[in-house]
Amino acid sequence: MTTIRVMAGGLASDAVESRVAEASPGWRVETECEIYYPYHWVLLRYVASTLFGRSASPVWCVVDARTGLAATTDPFELAFMERNDLGAAKIADPRVDAADAIAIARRYAAYVMRQRRKALVVPRVDVVERAVVYKPMSTVRLSRAGEPSFRVLVDRMSGGFHVLSSSAGERGAPRAQWLI
Repeated sequence: MTTIRVMAGGLASDAVESRVAEASPGWRVETECEIYYPYHWVLLRYVASTLFGRSASPVWCVVDARTGLAATTDPFELAFMERNDLGAAKIADPRVDAADAIAIARRYAAYVMRQRRKALVVPRVDVVERAVVYKPMSTVRLSRAGEPSFRVLVDRMSGGFHVLSSSAGERGAPRAQWLI
């Protein structure tokens, strides 16, 4: 059995459907698929000289393991799950390797440090801890008689969502194939 690290505390499936239904009155809401999306999580410590002396702080950074985009994040809890326990959920494979993700995180954390702290020089950045973590997401189909159905991607950590596609095949509508 393979164990993966999952961001803990996300919405359950029924809560996902309730949140989408609340925002879409009159539409039938049905979860199509649960997805675990990969990120490289890197805990960094940076030390830099600022106008007020030396500054040392931790930075939590996530690098999208499919696109390489980086962001800082608030601390989050991790849970360990067996792949077999995830049932029909899809687990997206990382495309960005760990070494590249660390380099991206280091550059991004240095940029954040310069912007936030107004550092005089590029800070020293140390990798304290790192792991591949998976963020729980869901695709949900919304349908209503006489209307084209459409799908939304729901971030189960924040409850936020956005439209993926419609059955009418609208031009320019994003598709979900990049997820898995």
